[in-house]
Amino acid sequence: MLGARIALLRRSKGLSQRALAASLNVSPSAVGMYEQERRIPSTELLVGMAELFGVSTDFLLTGRSRPADGPCLQALLRDFRSSVTDQRGAPPEKQDAALLLTAILCGGELTQGEKSAIIDPLGGEAVTDEEFMQEALRLAREAAAEGEVPVGCVITDGETIVGRGRNRRERGKNALAHAELEAIDHACRSLGGWRLWRCTLYVTLEPCPMCAGAIINARIPRVVYGTADAKAGSCGTLTDLFALPYNHRPTVTAGVLAEESRELLRAFFKRLREEPTVKTWKKA
Repeated sequence: MLGARIALLRRSKGLSQRALAASLNVSPSAVGMYEQERRIPSTELLVGMAELFGVSTDFLLTGRSRPADGPCLQALLRDFRSSVTDQRGAPPEKQDAALLLTAILCGGELTQGEKSAIIDPLGGEAVTDEEFMQEALRLAREAAAEGEVPVGCVITDGETIVGRGRNRRERGKNALAHAELEAIDHACRSLGGWRLWRCTLYVTLEPCPMCAGAIINARIPRVVYGTADAKAGSCGTLTDLFALPYNHRPTVTAGVLAEESRELLRAFFKRLREEPTVKTWKKA
């Protein structure tokens, strides 16, 4: 969680990534990589950050502060929360709260009540992988209702869904009309850029080689899928494209609501065998 602590302290000080980069004499992209934990700062940079933020290198590395860090960290936290409230008129959003909770302030855990108050003013809990996968399953059911293989996908930025997609190959007569590609296209248009470096992709079926390649090219850092695909799964089942030395390697969480995803596919193909439809394509 070094990256989260760097981001928390930077934002508490009111610094942009560019301003921090100028202070440390590095590029803004390097600061972004430190905060994404795609690159580890050198010892000299860690010392420089600690001096700039007014904390010890122990806190940056472990989240455990020395006694002298306590007042400084408490002040940073108060300033951060008040500045966010002043700008938005509301408590910190959930992605901001996630940064707060990763930093163990003054050597002590936040209580459950404090966590709930930060995450949600109404005392709610953070959205889970299962809840996002339920939305992907809803899209998969829509696909099944139209005679498509039931695969659904959503892409999130923090806890906001920014992209949705479902399989449309038959209706669109298009081999590229996979759920993941549609969701990536939607997310790029929603966020105004092709680099989805803050996003998580949720899909009911393990991505195929084409979709795995698109995920790599979109710089999506995390993929969550439901059921494995023994015929084309390219995230660890048939092959693992994410393990190859590309310039980007997403992490994978497999098996989220796997049984629901598997049963949806099983029921679809059973119905298809019992009531075969007339194919509208011909061999070349």
